Order: sequence, then structure tokens, then C-alpha cells
Amino acid sequence: TNFVGSDKKSLLEKEKIRIDIVQKFVIADVESKSDKKSEISNLVTSAQIVDLQNVSNLTFAVTKQYETVSAFSAEITSDDLIALQNNPSVEAVFFDFVLNISLQDALPLVRVNDAQLLSTLSNEFVMGNGQSVCVLDTGVDYTHPGLAGKIFGGIYFVNNDVDAMDDNVVSHGTHVSGIVSGVAPNAKIVPVKVCDFAGGCSASNILAGIDYCTNRSIDLNISVISGSLGDGGQYDATNCPTLFDSALQTADVFGIVNVFASG
Repeated sequence: TNFVGSDKKSLLEKEKIRIDIVQKFVIADVESKSDKKSEISNLVTSAQIVDLQNVSNLTFAVTKQYETVSAFSAEITSDDLIALQNNPSVEAVFFDFVLNISLQDALPLVRVNDAQLLSTLSNEFVMGNGQSVCVLDTGVDYTHPGLAGKIFGGIYFVNNDVDAMDDNVVSHGTHVSGIVSGVAPNAKIVPVKVCDFAGGCSASNILAGIDYCTNRSIDLNISVISGSLGDGGQYDATNCPTLFDSALQTADVFGIVNVFASG
């Protein structure tokens, strides 16, 4: 709908009041979560790490041991799978399925321009000051001039490296980081490379990424985990894997907002 003159001004004033209330709530929520992080800084302990001795007589090699959830990933035989499924110390076993990078629309859907305009009218800005966003993706081109001074920490899980450089043909992770920068220009970006150059993202790598972001949330001041990943419509509410549930719930306890693609 198009508005002109006083109609537009009236609409903006009404929206301004609403945005003022929302912004005050968001600011208070961020401050509350910062306090909450301090209170639970010692929550992650060795007690949360799965005791591999309790899955006895197994010969497989563990490829990843997670720190904030009682889980591990490994390459196993069919006999190992049966043994794990029958072991009372093991709650569940998941196949290491693959998701893919996903990106269609972003800024128009969250009405960034409207929010920035109304922020200007209210003279209160939610710009991401003092916050960091973990971007689980194909990495980031940290030499990109638009991201200068915004990259903070980061890790590379695809090749167990520390270099989170984006090697995707369409620079998907860099694109997503640019969107984050457009929404919250003063926030830092923590690149977590969980997807390969072709855009494939294994579940074990995604879980490792969530684990890393939660484990580093205190020292890197991470308040958001973002994942623009999808399954191509394979899953819905009736068959969605619960593999990530525990890790996301732990992140939530740490006051982290989890923002992932919906399809």
C-alpha cells in the first residue's frame, strides 16, 4: 500500500511507538542475557562430556568430541551401530546427514529499512554494539572491504583447520555475513566454517559449530548463532531429526539466540 503526506507520517508515528517498546525490550533482554552468561560461565564441565568408557568394547575412532553436549561423532561399522543402539549409556544414534546452504531473501523479509528509519525517528538504535554473531556457513572472505574490522575469532571444521576463509563458488558465507553486517552494522562476526566449497554441511560439523559458539560465547560475547542452511524440503515437523536439540537448548541456556533457515 502506498501512503503519502500525513497518512505516512501518522503510520510512522504509530510504528515508532511500537518499535520503541520492542527496542527497549530487546535492550533489556540483551543486558539480562549478558548477566546470565556471567552466572553460568562454569556450566560447561567435564561432567557434560560423554564418557567413552561407558560404550565399552567398541573399536571405532572418534572423529569429534563435543564440549557442551554429551555427544561424539565417529565412523562406525554396522556391528558398532548395533552395539551402540543396545548400549544403555547411549540415548540415541544419528546418521551424519548433510544439509545445504540456503539463501533467497533476507533484508526485505525482516524490514531492515523500516526498522532503521523508525530507529532514526525514535533516536534509539539497536545496531549490535558489543555483540557478536556466529555465522555457521562456508566461511567468510575476511579480506572483503565491507567486512573490514568486523571479523572476530572463527574456526574451520571442514578440514579441522583454523582458517575460516570462504571457498564457496558464490561466497555464500560472505554474503550471509554481509547481511548480518547490514542488519547490525556494529556487531562482530565470528565465522564458523561448517560447509564445504560446494555448500554441503554435515550434521556433525554443524553440531561442532554450535558447540564452538556456545563454548566461546563468554570470551567472544556471542549473542546469536545464525545458520542459513536447508534440507530442500526433506524434513518437516513430523520427521525432523532431533540431533541438534540438546546443543541448541544449551546455547539457549547461555542466552544465545539461535536463528536458522526454516526450510
